[in-house]
Amino acid sequence: MELNNIRQDKGLSKIELLKDYVVLDIETTGLDPYFDEIIEIGALKIINGKIVDKFSQLIKPSQPISAFISELTGITNDMVTNEPTINEVLPKFVNFVSNMNIVGHNVHFDINFIYDNMVLFLNKSFKNNFIDTLKLSRKLFRNLENHKLNTVCKHLNINIDNHHRAYYDCEITYNVYEKIKNYILSEKINLIELFAPKRSKKLIGKNITTNIKEFDETHLLFDKNCVFTGTLHISRKEAMQMVVDLGGHCQDNVTKETNFLILGNKDYSSTNKSAKHKKAESYILNGCDINIISENVFMDLVSKQNKITEPSIKQIEQNQKISEEEFEKRYKELVSALNIDFKENINFQINEDKSFAFSNLATASEKAGNIDEAIKNYEKAAFYGFPGNYVYDRLLVLYKKTSQTNKMVEILKFAIFVFDKVVSPTRVDRLPKLKKFYDKYIKIL
Repeated sequence: MELNNIRQDKGLSKIELLKDYVVLDIETTGLDPYFDEIIEIGALKIINGKIVDKFSQLIKPSQPISAFISELTGITNDMVTNEPTINEVLPKFVNFVSNMNIVGHNVHFDINFIYDNMVLFLNKSFKNNFIDTLKLSRKLFRNLENHKLNTVCKHLNINIDNHHRAYYDCEITYNVYEKIKNYILSEKINLIELFAPKRSKKLIGKNITTNIKEFDETHLLFDKNCVFTGTLHISRKEAMQMVVDLGGHCQDNVTKETNFLILGNKDYSSTNKSAKHKKAESYILNGCDINIISENVFMDLVSKQNKITEPSIKQIEQNQKISEEEFEKRYKELVSALNIDFKENINFQINEDKSFAFSNLATASEKAGNIDEAIKNYEKAAFYGFPGNYVYDRLLVLYKKTSQTNKMVEILKFAIFVFDKVVSPTRVDRLPKLKKFYDKYIKIL
């Protein structure tokens, strides 16, 4: 949900060596703050580098904990039966952390869950700044196979017993952060230089090439000119490569021939527009067909979704062309496993250009605070068969925000219908998206 949700007033990611901070870790029923719930909050208060207080609380969710989550976290339904609910726990947690900086491993995950629940139950934002030991590890220990907490602990010779319980993970993360601090100080590492943008030779769009020989000519980015600006979550080169691998073209500057200007998420929601952004808007006002989109929407268009893992369904390599025969086999396996009756929907037209245009209008309306207008335009984008998750996920959020819960089930049913229509042997990557919306549909019933 982070990629599809603008969290106003969220704290800032910092790179500092703190003496006073709060270590945070939570356990949840899943990875999506919108559909999943917090079942444990653990926190340690650190003053002058020493643990002075702790917060540890199991939380009773509104839905039963699955066997998978119980096995992963060690938290069972029996353990939380008599525990308080999240709306009862949050005020105590907020009082515990006060305005102190937060430290965690992949802490964006924890922060986003806390933030969304605070907005929902306390009607306030979680504004505490935070430091991510995952981010530090990636810069400091580049040769590690990965930067999961247990891998970093092994590298730093830290015991990891009871991993995957919030309070114990806090103790582990505390030790990781303190050892990282000591390593930085002993090696006299300059954090400003370490995290400074690398000034390599200038990246030129036309120099990005691909080995792919055949493209899906129906893809929205095929043969389109794309320009990137602002700070992306991925590298600029990776983003350009995604475009070229889809048969698109990368430009270094906005021209009248530009089709898409892709902005970093923060830049998209900022009132301070870049020169490229202003130039694109000027061209649009003069009749040029340029779409200004956020990285969220771009990633939704090109993303490779998680593979379906049910035993009855073969894993699918994303964005892979397959034969009609193989596609029919996989498609029937999925539909059979989902037990969905796909009935014809007369209120439906596939027009990706229109769907994308209405999505842009809706995003602009939402940014301006015009929620009713945003919903109308998102619904129009859905009507024209928006081919990614973004529109349907935003509608789910806004329906919930405006207490239109009856529409939440309907938009999920519609998303299932849309993806049943747009999946094809040349866009086999849409099968996992179909599965994703079905999972949400079942969960929300």
